[in-house]
Amino acid sequence: MKNCKVIEDLLPNYIEHLTSQETNEYIEKHLAQCTKCTKIFKNMSSKTEEVEVFDQEEEINFLKRLGRKTKILKSILLIIVLVYIILIGRRTLIMIQLSQLAQLNKEISNYHSILHTYQDNMLITTETYYKETDYLMTMIAYSNNSPIKKVTFYKKGNEAFSLTEANGEKILNNLDVEEMNLQISSPLTYVSNGLLENLRYALFVGIESTYCNGKECYLLKGQNLDSYIDKNTGLVVRSIDKSTRTINSVVDYEYQFNVVQDDDIVKPDSFNS
Repeated sequence: MKNCKVIEDLLPNYIEHLTSQETNEYIEKHLAQCTKCTKIFKNMSSKTEEVEVFDQEEEINFLKRLGRKTKILKSILLIIVLVYIILIGRRTLIMIQLSQLAQLNKEISNYHSILHTYQDNMLITTETYYKETDYLMTMIAYSNNSPIKKVTFYKKGNEAFSLTEANGEKILNNLDVEEMNLQISSPLTYVSNGLLENLRYALFVGIESTYCNGKECYLLKGQNLDSYIDKNTGLVVRSIDKSTRTINSVVDYEYQFNVVQDDDIVKPDSFNS
């Protein structure tokens, strides 16, 4: 009876193969002679097998559930990647279209432009008449709605000078023609340097449709600059410089093409007040 109690205590470890060889021989010798302990052993073994089968089924079910979740996750990730590729592709096409439109206007040699630059309480209005290689550009700075400075750049033929008017004084500077050509710029456009530049914009610049100054535009939202681009011309309608942390600089652009006549480029009177 005493031996049966010891055997019964040892059987769980025996079934799990945790007992030594010497103990195994002792248990097996006893089981060969004891019907009672043999029944207990068979009962324990049966329950252990049931538990193992249950654990295997649970593991299989878990792996199945994990497999289904993995497939769903892969499908979601695939959809996200496809949507991203489609979005980038659409943005790249927009960049290419704007670039092609802008290129048509970039080399125009006859235009009238007005730029309004706003920052804090300062307004600078820049008006340009440009025809072939001649132009008249006037920049007027206003503070609290009052003009404080006016600078005029004039170039016609071989004559070129700048005239600065401020505080009741006029300063005339005769300039080299080539130096004067650096003062003027063609209409501001979006023109890329090719597919890679367009792709870079598509990857890092947000694009959305909107209206600005009565024109249907694409808004290109960059880290330091927002640009409103006319969908029909590729020209910049408005730009917002966000590089400073305090006050943004806003510039509005207006253009007319092939309207400038020779008498629009009038030499300013630099002697009379």
